[in-house]
Amino acid sequence: MFKLISISIFLSLIFCHTSINSQTRRIEGRILDEHLTPLSGVKISTVDSEQLCKSDKNGYYMIELDNSVKKIKALHVGMETETIILNDRHCVVNIILLDNITAEFETREEHLQRYQERTKGIQKLFEKAVKERLFSERTKCD
Repeated sequence: MFKLISISIFLSLIFCHTSINSQTRRIEGRILDEHLTPLSGVKISTVDSEQLCKSDKNGYYMIELDNSVKKIKALHVGMETETIILNDRHCVVNIILLDNITAEFETREEHLQRYQERTKGIQKLFEKAVKERLFSERTKCD
């Protein structure tokens, strides 16, 4: 009887551990600036500002996240903040951050409009980064 109870508890713990692990995912990638230079010290955080990690000296980062986290932010001094929408799988998410350029006497609306114009060229920057082997792929998910 004791053996049966022990085996039952052991199996319960294994299944519990498996279900806990299935509720998390790993997100990793590389962060470059718009000149395709690796950015170190980029803070990766949740949208409610919980800091998760910083990129290393070559711009690489890796985080383990709960599946309930649907968005992360990449923040760096002098750069535009980028918000990334995640799926529920382990992914490689490479990021290009644009320089934060604010003209004197520019309204927020003017800044946003200019930023949106600049983001139109990001796809070409991603393609160039892949071609130069700075990114292995734009986005790769299991």
